[in-house]
Formats: sequence, structure tokens, C-alpha cells
Amino acid sequence: MDREDRKACSILVADGVPSDLQSLGTLLGREGYTLSFAMNGGETLERAAAGSYDLILLDVRLPGMDCRDVCRCLKDDPRTAGIPVVFLATQDEADDLLASFPREAVDALARPFHAAGLLARIRTYLELKKSRDALDSRNRELEKALLEVPTLRGILPICSSCKRIRKTSEEGTDTWVSLSDFLSENTEADLTHTICPICAKKLYPQLF
Repeated sequence: MDREDRKACSILVADGVPSDLQSLGTLLGREGYTLSFAMNGGETLERAAAGSYDLILLDVRLPGMDCRDVCRCLKDDPRTAGIPVVFLATQDEADDLLASFPREAVDALARPFHAAGLLARIRTYLELKKSRDALDSRNRELEKALLEVPTLRGILPICSSCKRIRKTSEEGTDTWVSLSDFLSENTEADLTHTICPICAKKLYPQLF
């Protein structure tokens, strides 16, 4: 991920301690990330809903709301549900949070931070978010394309093993062709290949 890629990534840093907020802001700002800041739970939710963020760094001792409640609100809101959340905590707090609330955050980073390790973890989560967004976009394109496929009528014999379709010629000869070949020959659809959510979870479990 080069500097231009990092500049395109937007991170919301939520920390109630001004000195910690400044330290994180300085570190991430040097890397070129686009940053926003919040100092309490309510402000975090407001900024997250109003913006478009690729990652939220959330201090577990954020004033105003319990960090777990903040995360639940983020995950329950369709506008923010897809934003990965990383807790900022002491080692004991980080272990407890990940053991008790695996749905609420993708990770918990323990203070004191090692700058190189922190930046490496952040890059990893941003790259995973980018990959997941690209996968979701391709799936939406496929769903849209399928809506435009002309309706096929009649019985389509499909092999229960290889999933090929039996195609009978005018001379009565049977051949077996792939579904994509059959659709290309018998519809006006332009087919593109993507990965369904079920296969994506099997092939890329780290994205989910």
C-alpha cells in the first residue's frame, strides 16, 4: 500500500485522552492517512454515521458510553456495520474483549504500542476492507446482470454431479455444456465471473 493508497483510506480515531489522540494522529498522519477524531462515545457514533470510514480505532475507556455499546451500535447501523473496529486497550483488557465480544471488533491492540507493529496491523485491516468492498461490488454487479437475463422457459436437464446442462441439437444429438456456455449461447447476457458469499467465506475466511 503506497502513500496514495493510504491517502484514500479514512480512519476514525476515538480516544478520550487528548495526548493519546495527538500521538495516534501524528503517527497516522505521517503515513498519509485521512483522519477524523472523536473524544466520546456519542461523538464517535455521530461521526461514523456521517462519514465514510475504512477503519475505526476505538479506545476501550472512551467516555460517554461503554466501548461494547458503541460497537454494538456501529454493527447494528447499516451505514456503519461494514467498518472494521479495532479496540485500543491494555493487554488484559484486549484479551478480555476478544474472548467475550468477538463480533464487536476485528482485533484489540495493546498499549504501549510499537509503532511499526501498529502500522502493519492497520495496513492489514485496511487491505482486507478494500478486498471485501471489491468483492461486494462484483457481487452487486452480477446480481444486476442476472436481472437483465431473458427468462428461460421449459425444463433444463442439469447433471447432478458436474452441473452441466444437456443441450439437444435439431438433429436430436445430445451434448453437455457448462452453464456459462449455455447462457452465453441462449441469452443476451454478458457474463462476468465473481465469487458467491458462501465460496468467499471458504476461500477467504480472513475477510469475514
